[in-house]
Amino acid sequence: MQKANYYKRKKEKEGKKMKKNNKGFTLIELLAVIVVLAIIMVIATQQINKTLKKSRGDSFYDSVLMIEKNAKMLCAQNNDSITTNDLIEASDIDDKNYTLTGNRNTLTIQGKEKFNNMKLPTTLKSTVNRVDNYEDRLQLTLPDGCSFGTTTTTTTK
Repeated sequence: MQKANYYKRKKEKEGKKMKKNNKGFTLIELLAVIVVLAIIMVIATQQINKTLKKSRGDSFYDSVLMIEKNAKMLCAQNNDSITTNDLIEASDIDDKNYTLTGNRNTLTIQGKEKFNNMKLPTTLKSTVNRVDNYEDRLQLTLPDGCSFGTTTTTTTK
């Protein structure tokens, strides 16, 4: 009887020890959590990049529309002859981010630096056209009678 009680107590002590050692997480549980977090991070990073590309494209397109309005205004003020330097001053744009090239009644606007990785809106105004397959260039058609006095190119760094 004494031996039976001895083994019974011994098993109880071992059981208590086992319970004490079960605190915390196993290595596999920790790895599973890390893998799930990594997957979530990859998905979030892709969505953030897509949003940034779209916002850069929208910003560039808004700038092009502003330049178009200022070109119309300058044409009316300057007897239908404008230069790209006049447009940069009137539009108050940061000229290190844009290259304006004028030729007769068209104006090509190219985004630089921060506009390198952007996605333009799918629908554009009828006076704004894409230049070939470039995502960083748009071409404006000036109103009838309005043209560049001389072909001018403005590029600054």
